[in-house]
Amino acid sequence: MNKWEAGRDAERLAARYLISRGYRILRSNWRCGKKELDLVALCRGELVIVEVKSMHGNRVNLPWEVVDRKKQRNIVRAAEAYIRHHHCTWPTRFDVIAVIYHAGGVEIEHTENAFTPLSE
Repeated sequence: MNKWEAGRDAERLAARYLISRGYRILRSNWRCGKKELDLVALCRGELVIVEVKSMHGNRVNLPWEVVDRKKQRNIVRAAEAYIRHHHCTWPTRFDVIAVIYHAGGVEIEHTENAFTPLSE
């Protein structure tokens, strides 16, 4: 499986995971110019922007550590565009889901409120 296929597979698994926990997936791979939101979901009256990372079992970073400040800024900007475009009024949070591939299977780590928008 190449990197692109692993990323798409991870997004599919993350969406299925969220649905099983009561989230409603509103969009996947929503684009605004060159910026993209992996998953946009709704849960308990909250808009949840989810960055999905595929990782291998021999990782050294925690899932939220691989979403650096530049990536966070791009996600926030894309989320702002999504909110404007869809006239959303829900409170918003930013989560990270890591789909970790092991020799014996797949593990999912979900970090709610992984980061907050940074002031520029």
